[in-house]
Amino acid sequence: MNADAAYVIVGASLAGAKAAETLRGEGFGGPIVLIGEETERPYERPPLSKDYLLGKAGRETIYVHPQPWYAEHGVDLRLGARAADIDPAAHEVRLADGSRVGYARLLLTAGSAPRRLTVPGAGSGGVLYLRRVADSDQIKETFQAASRVAVVGAGWIGLETAAAARAAGVEVTILEAGELPLLRVLGREAALIFAGLHRDHGVDLRCGVQVAEITSSGGRADGVRLADGTRIPAEAVIVGVGIVPFAVGQVTGVTGITGFAQVWTWVAFTVTLVVLAGLLRRARCAARDDDVFRAGRLPAVAGDRVEGERVRE
Repeated sequence: MNADAAYVIVGASLAGAKAAETLRGEGFGGPIVLIGEETERPYERPPLSKDYLLGKAGRETIYVHPQPWYAEHGVDLRLGARAADIDPAAHEVRLADGSRVGYARLLLTAGSAPRRLTVPGAGSGGVLYLRRVADSDQIKETFQAASRVAVVGAGWIGLETAAAARAAGVEVTILEAGELPLLRVLGREAALIFAGLHRDHGVDLRCGVQVAEITSSGGRADGVRLADGTRIPAEAVIVGVGIVPFAVGQVTGVTGITGFAQVWTWVAFTVTLVVLAGLLRRARCAARDDDVFRAGRLPAVAGDRVEGERVRE
């Protein structure tokens, strides 16, 4: 390993940007490389379903740092670059374009991805997910053009996009498999409050239903068919049915390197982002590589064991 190799951060997320800031703030003077698959510099995601989606906040308000900050602090920000593999033996990250980045220490802040629908028609145009700023822009544009949308899932993303749609004057039907929205998260009393709040604002909230198909016309979604045969007309379908860990490629020599970059605590429509500042957990996976770290809260990873006990981060 080259002793002058960089501290590499895979995931140009809030956690990744704050990690780079903390390294500089704590006096680390070596090279820092921050790798992000998106072409946008690091930004905060909670506004994407709140003020930014509602049009109350401009684009510049979502970014973690001003554009010049990275060069001013000696952070090599590489955007539009996807990490495909990690080779801990060589201390290298291989990017999708075939180039390699050597590291002395590696921090994974890869985040998560929306869970996708698998029902027939789920690949139709107009089936939308919310994770990136471009997704929020697309949903915002949809609200300007559509008169009726369906939202699959009454979790936080589903409820907040439904609220934004109603604020834009769009008719909304929420389709939720559970008995009540957020029941498992908040309990019955709070779930009933959320259900009543949305219905009071004109949302057609249907709980205990199963989505069987996204119907379409000309390749674009035009409604949702339920398991009982009921069809809900819609000019777009917004899906919020959870997230899955984002894997950093097929990692060489390390089992199950995945990561959640952020943890959220939500109260009504206001979010408090709990950044696990400084909580950099050592990635003790199959390779037992002491130079690979992860930031944030993660599920148990296969192979994560210390003295015979599974590690849950």
